[in-house]
Amino acid sequence: MADMKTVSADILDNLELRQKFANGGHHLVYGVTGSQRAMLLAAFVRDMDCPVLYIAADLREADVLLADFEFFYGGKGFLYPPRLVMAGEADAESHEVEIQRLAALEQVARGHSCLIVATAAAVMEPLPPPEHIRTRRLKLAPGVRRDPSEIALQLLQMGYQRVDQVEGPGQFSHRGEILDIFGATADEACRIQYFDVEIESIRTIDLETQRSRRQLSEFECGPARMLLVDDEIRARILERLDTAKVSALYQPRLDEDRERFANLHYWAGYQRYIQYMFDHIFTLPEYFADGLTVVSETPDLIKQLELYQSELIDRHKNLLESGKVLPDLQPYIPLADLIHRWQHVPTCHFGLLLRSAGSFTLSSLGSVPFRQVPSFYGQQQLLVDEVKAWLKRNSTVVIISPAPGEQLAVDLKEHDLPVNSSDKIVSGMVNLITGNLSSGFELLDPGLVVLTHGEISVRHRPKRVRQPAGMSAGDINSLKPGEYVVHSNYGIGQFMGVVTREIAGIKKDYLYIRYAGKDKLYLPTEQVQHLQRYVGGQDKPPKLYSLSGGDWQRVKKKVRESVQSLAFDLLKLYARRQAERGHAFAPDTPWQQELENSFPFQETPDQLRAIEEVKRDMELSQPMDRLLCGDVGYGKTEVALRAAMKAVMDGKQVAVLAPTTVLAQQHYRTFCERLAPFPIKVEVLSRFRGPQDQKQVVRAANAGTVDILIGTHRLLQKDIKLPELGLLIVDEEQRFGVGHKEQIKELKANIDVLTMTATPIPRTLHMALLGVRDLSVINTPPEGRFPVQTYVLEYADQLAVSAIRRELDRGGQIYLVYNRVQGIDSLAGRLRNLLPEVQIGVVHGQMAEGLMERTMVDFYDGKYNVLLSTTIIENGLDIPNVNTVFIYDADRLGLSQLYQLRGRVGRGRRLAYAYFTYRRDKVLSEKAQKRLAAIKEFTELGSGYKIALKDLEIRGAGNIIGPEQHGFISAVGFDLYCKLLDEKIKEITGQIAKQPAKTEVSIELPLSAYIPEAYLPEQEKIYVYRQVKDAESLSAIDELEGELTDRFGAPPQAVTNLLDVGRIRVLAGSIGIESISHAESKLTGESALRLEFAQNRGPDGEVLQKLWAKHRGQLDFKAGNGPLVTWKVEKNILGELEQLLHQFSKS
Repeated sequence: MADMKTVSADILDNLELRQKFANGGHHLVYGVTGSQRAMLLAAFVRDMDCPVLYIAADLREADVLLADFEFFYGGKGFLYPPRLVMAGEADAESHEVEIQRLAALEQVARGHSCLIVATAAAVMEPLPPPEHIRTRRLKLAPGVRRDPSEIALQLLQMGYQRVDQVEGPGQFSHRGEILDIFGATADEACRIQYFDVEIESIRTIDLETQRSRRQLSEFECGPARMLLVDDEIRARILERLDTAKVSALYQPRLDEDRERFANLHYWAGYQRYIQYMFDHIFTLPEYFADGLTVVSETPDLIKQLELYQSELIDRHKNLLESGKVLPDLQPYIPLADLIHRWQHVPTCHFGLLLRSAGSFTLSSLGSVPFRQVPSFYGQQQLLVDEVKAWLKRNSTVVIISPAPGEQLAVDLKEHDLPVNSSDKIVSGMVNLITGNLSSGFELLDPGLVVLTHGEISVRHRPKRVRQPAGMSAGDINSLKPGEYVVHSNYGIGQFMGVVTREIAGIKKDYLYIRYAGKDKLYLPTEQVQHLQRYVGGQDKPPKLYSLSGGDWQRVKKKVRESVQSLAFDLLKLYARRQAERGHAFAPDTPWQQELENSFPFQETPDQLRAIEEVKRDMELSQPMDRLLCGDVGYGKTEVALRAAMKAVMDGKQVAVLAPTTVLAQQHYRTFCERLAPFPIKVEVLSRFRGPQDQKQVVRAANAGTVDILIGTHRLLQKDIKLPELGLLIVDEEQRFGVGHKEQIKELKANIDVLTMTATPIPRTLHMALLGVRDLSVINTPPEGRFPVQTYVLEYADQLAVSAIRRELDRGGQIYLVYNRVQGIDSLAGRLRNLLPEVQIGVVHGQMAEGLMERTMVDFYDGKYNVLLSTTIIENGLDIPNVNTVFIYDADRLGLSQLYQLRGRVGRGRRLAYAYFTYRRDKVLSEKAQKRLAAIKEFTELGSGYKIALKDLEIRGAGNIIGPEQHGFISAVGFDLYCKLLDEKIKEITGQIAKQPAKTEVSIELPLSAYIPEAYLPEQEKIYVYRQVKDAESLSAIDELEGELTDRFGAPPQAVTNLLDVGRIRVLAGSIGIESISHAESKLTGESALRLEFAQNRGPDGEVLQKLWAKHRGQLDFKAGNGPLVTWKVEKNILGELEQLLHQFSKS
């Protein structure tokens, strides 16, 4: 790829980057993203002849970049992974990651030209000086005279482990005149044979046979640990430990570690003493002071480092509190120190756009004329047209694909395009190159277009998928008057609206909530966090509680007792499953990778996460018992299919159990299509197979020649005995009968089980069950899915005819839902008269099961254009070609049914339609009107976690925690129920958060801080109050103020006061104040503020004394565990208060 090298070298010349980097400083190169980064990195390494560090956001980006770099450079880069534990956190840890890190640092310390890719998490770790790694090496050659016992001692000091038989890097063994050494960063072990003290020969070793193989002329190895404790370093550490003065908490740690160092032992966590070992410790970028460090989108990296530092601070604090590290040791480099050191390291900042480099001072700016290329989604004519346009502009086109592109070459030549398939790139042609690259690009000058398999095929480049907002059903932001709410202290009431009340000349907003009888609650908006929308999974209104009396507390006590029992049952079941032993499946095979690469769509993030979770479970020795939740069409089957492939590749059989013949047939077709390229035998047992066929299938399955057997409860019969059953996949287990469920439970013993359900699981319940139930949730719809266009309207025959014809015109199919068996046939006859050319199938629950299933499969096969059905299709087929659903008497159906029925369509990549109709001239009940309005309102994808799905969510919850819990959920509301369950599970398992509870700040000031009705509509008020209350930073308040100004104009004084109070709450909470109040003397008229600190959160007496001296006569205080500060107000309450809080925070 000489031409690519020339192009990238020209970029360096044009921007004068070699000279700039040689002079040091930080330089921004913008217009760079994707695989273009790897192209330039390859040029840096190749042309500048120095080590280059690239800091990736995470390991996924690092992997992609290393693969791209290998394509452009022709050689591998090195990954420098982060330490997963802080020094001192682990009592034991494996050595592999440290050796991988050493392999990278060794290249740099020795000045080799190479690429090292690290993650942001690795940058803040303290490192030894480079010479510590560079100078501690062992070199041997035949003829050298050196006592093997002396070499063994040196290897111990270099961090090597002495073993009886060498099996991995960082080990050595010494037997008489034989010394076996496996260098820490070497590919193979070596055997050194002595005659007396002279080395006679050096040969490689076959670890399997432990036999020596080929002769070597020399042997060299570096250290096996990054921090080496030789005599000099050991003396320094012991001197510091001997003179250290520590409290009783740390004395045991000091004594134990002194003993360890005295005996020259390495142990997990000894790295915490790095500051005792050296006068100056290094950061990772400083290793590249004579090379180059490269970062991408620097402001984002700085934010990531800030978040990581917060995590490190908390982890360090836990170590200190437990006495695991001495107080003067800091196991990370503070971010400010890191940036200060980094400023002196030559650095290139990549960015797509011209942005600042965060805290770094830039020496120069430059841009590269890169441009992203379009994706063609398998549309060959689009590709051809674009390639012709590029060639007309004298550009050279390079197409890179994993396999040789013979067919692509033929196709392009048929369109009269000049194609070159040789290794050398030819200008003005379409060059086909075999290789792997994550994404293509266009370089405008000198005119180079690079396309990858991802751009030209159906499997296009991944796009960032915006995650659903995850709004819980109990969220109150969109609360409307008349809806029911739950107050954690007062119980269930009815929200009546936001009211403004004036007391002593001060105006404030309150949430007006009606309770039983004539009880009313005016809830201050600053207490809005205690309120949740009531979600109880029942159609009738909930019972309202009285503000007086103990009914609510008694109900909460009963629910707490119930969730305690449930939590114990869940934990007991989980522990029993964890104690069982099953088959640990092997890692993925090449065929597994081939299957996954053939998936014609881009996996969603949720789907990828679920796949990883399932595979991880399968590779453990405990039997998997994972529940996979996700709507139909969201990709559960692909997850199951990959799990099945993994099991078959390990010599195990797979059983796929479906509740209906129709679903079994659908799974059978999907598995057959996807697994067609592989020698895997897939069979199905269903009523559609004749008796003789079924016998043959059972015989083959029992003989072990069927790899994957799919079927209904027929699989549970006693004549089926799969000899190598390793994985059971159960689809919609809740739809099986009680007897079948018991048989499934027997079948589950000691094998891996993946259960799938399309019933959504609320996020609040999902979070509560973490750690006691293995759940994978797919919430993200596949890319390209459109929201279902929903209509609520009166029924008319012509409307149905029109909807059917419109769908047929675009080659689609239609569901018609008529939920009464009586009259369904006459409706079918009427429609057939109106649409004689349309094939209409009819199914309902009173039909013979075989006929019903045959009709549904015929519809799936396209033999019918329209399926007229009762609501039995609610949990039916996944047919991408059905994109219209027409529902009669929708007002008679439950909200969850409406949502599920609408979910039958919109599964393909075209717009879908749902018609919810009611009978003409029918007066709808208020409940029916609300139901239809809700389903129309929530037409966007991912709406399953909003209020429109409340009863469906309760149904999903019942599938996991049992239907007997339904009454308790109704009693207190779903969100509070989940909160109580979450608290109880954490209490039992000892997971109660160690973080101190967030200080709730009560603020009472003599000013109007509310939202006037003239400024903001009532339905927006709760959202704003919630945002102000939940803000955790001043920037969040500033952002809200900007949003209000943008949407509603400049805020009036009352709203400005509200925002200022929000800022004061943020500042006060950060320094431990729990109450701010105001008092005015009736005698003197003097105005004073009272600031009360929480217990053990306030400033110490010295700080208070300094402030008192500075503001003598205006500030007074009362010291103690919770200090009380008073401040005499002179002019501006808010301004003076904010300044005072800033002074406290700085001190």
